[in-house]
Amino acid sequence: MIKHIHTHTRTYTHMHTLTVCMQISKKKLIVIVTVVIVYCSFLTKKNKQK
Repeated sequence: MIKHIHTHTRTYTHMHTLTVCMQISKKKLIVIVTVVIVYCSFLTKKNKQK
């Protein structure tokens, strides 16, 4: 019985870690996309100034 609970806890911890990792990667993705958009708009502004 205790062994079963232990395995369950381990599985839960693994799932939790996975979720946290996904959230972090989502945040990173949003940051990367934002940076790319800002960079692109900066480039187009520079091109228009010429």
